[in-house]
Amino acid sequence: MEWFEPARAGVGTGSHIDAIPNAGKYDGVVGVLGGLAAIRALRQSGFSPKHSIELLIFTSEEQPVSESDVRNRLLSGTLAADSREK
Repeated sequence: MEWFEPARAGVGTGSHIDAIPNAGKYDGVVGVLGGLAAIRALRQSGFSPKHSIELLIFTSEEQPVSESDVRNRLLSGTLAADSREK
């Protein structure tokens, strides 16, 4: 039996791994590690989700109108992968 049903949309958790100067020692990294720890705990407990649970790790989220904007819009479904929009 699979751990999830592939036809269902996934659920994401995570954060970014880059940090701007003076942003804090654990800026973003805690969100990534927290998501990883939660996924591991769910698996170890025997939890069987109906949706995949995906760890998301981003970079460059603070750049104005950057690739992170496009990435976030693609993940949220507000921009189609074949869109020519800039």
